[in-house]
Amino acid sequence: MKLAVSPRYLDLKKENYDFNLKHYVNHDFILMAQQMGVGLCAIMSPNECEDYVSICDGLVIPGSYNKASYDVLTLDLKLIDCFAKADKPIFGICAGHQAINLYFGGTIGYITEDDTKPHKETTHFINIKPDSFVYDAFNSERAEINSFHVKHITKLGKDLSVVAKSDDGVIEAIENKERRIFGVQWHPELSFNKEETVEKKLFENFIKTLRK
Repeated sequence: MKLAVSPRYLDLKKENYDFNLKHYVNHDFILMAQQMGVGLCAIMSPNECEDYVSICDGLVIPGSYNKASYDVLTLDLKLIDCFAKADKPIFGICAGHQAINLYFGGTIGYITEDDTKPHKETTHFINIKPDSFVYDAFNSERAEINSFHVKHITKLGKDLSVVAKSDDGVIEAIENKERRIFGVQWHPELSFNKEETVEKKLFENFIKTLRK
């Protein structure tokens, strides 16, 4: 089994590196692939996207957008389009969750107009809808999650369902279960740096969908 993953871009000019433009995959996703026994393929270009789909069983879109000039969102939307049209599972995380919503016609905005970051570098609780992929992981209608974002979904995309919200109403998880498309606003991949955590179940359940 192979998972495609969209890389992220980093400009290291401020660190005085000679080779300062980097595309990378967060180590947490490498740990995930190792622990879950799946291959991981970083897709570096939107060109010939259909070829990547033919050799990969599903797609993970990570978070961690920055203000660099490389247009990561364009690549993410192209990959989502290719995998969705091929009816293959997609899991979006943080900015990847937002990209899924944009692809289906939704909108994204800042949590507050003055960008005071009420969801930045903190933890908070979410309220979970039963019979959802998030509930299947936590086995509870309430859970505590990490939070590292300032943008959020303002209008839900077509054919998507909200399956978790924070107490202040921010959409924290979406899904289209029939099409095996899922998104979370937080970072469950950080769980792979820990010995035991229920959030690994999100990836375990996603990988199970690859076999259907």
